[in-house]
Amino acid sequence: MSEVYREHSNADLNTLREYFKGVDDLNALVRSHISLIGSRITSAVITQHRFVVDCVRIIDREERADAIWEKRSEKNQFKPEGRPKCWKKLLFSSIAQSIRDKVFGSALDSDTDKNKLVRHNEAIRQHTLADLKIAK
Repeated sequence: MSEVYREHSNADLNTLREYFKGVDDLNALVRSHISLIGSRITSAVITQHRFVVDCVRIIDREERADAIWEKRSEKNQFKPEGRPKCWKKLLFSSIAQSIRDKVFGSALDSDTDKNKLVRHNEAIRQHTLADLKIAK
């Protein structure tokens, strides 16, 4: 694509985009799976550890490819569509959202309970301890 980009041939670029349009759908599917794995990472590590490892390997490979394309784009001002993918950011943001949901999901709604804060902190401690055991 970078060779076609240099020639400024819109017809050839459109032909290439049409040929590779299925790749965009595949990228969207992988992106949704990465987000799903990130949100369920603690249980997925136990039940589907191979899937998590594959996901991390794909993210690592794509991050390296993003870095390569970033260097190339400085030279010839061409950046392929969909780059950078930033899948690492997506994974970490979905993990952070999952943790945030766990913390706020363990909140107790009873305003009359004097030990509300103590119980809430204990629930957070138990969730954190379980997550750390999995990470170990």
